[in-house]
Amino acid sequence: MTAATSVNAFAFRCRLAYVRLNLCALWRAMLEVSARFHSYSFNNQLLIYLQCPEATRVAGYRAWQRLGRQVRKGSRGIQILAPCRRRVSRVTSEDEQDEAERVEILTGFRVVHVFDLSQTE
Repeated sequence: MTAATSVNAFAFRCRLAYVRLNLCALWRAMLEVSARFHSYSFNNQLLIYLQCPEATRVAGYRAWQRLGRQVRKGSRGIQILAPCRRRVSRVTSEDEQDEAERVEILTGFRVVHVFDLSQTE
C-alpha cells in the first residue's frame, strides 16, 4: 500500500466517522424534538424541526389566544399537516335503515400553521 493510498483510506474513514457523528447528532436532535412534541405525528415533528429547530412549544393562533398570548404581527407560522375528516352515515344492517351509525373517515390532509412560544407575547 502506498502512502497516498494510505492517506486516502484514512481520509475516507475520517469522513465516514464525521457522517456517523452527524447522524448521531441528528438522531439526538430528533429524539429531543420527539420528547417536546410527543402528541404530534413523527412527520409533523420532523416538519417542526426542519422549520424551527429551536421550537419549544407550538400551538395554533386561536389556541395561543385562549392561553392569553398573542402571536406577534408578521410572524411566519410553522407549516404542519392536519387530518381532514368527514362524518358519514353507515347502515349497520339492511333491515334497520333508520338506525344509521355516524362514523368519521379520513379524507386527506391540509396544511395548517402553528406558532412557537417565542413568536408570541
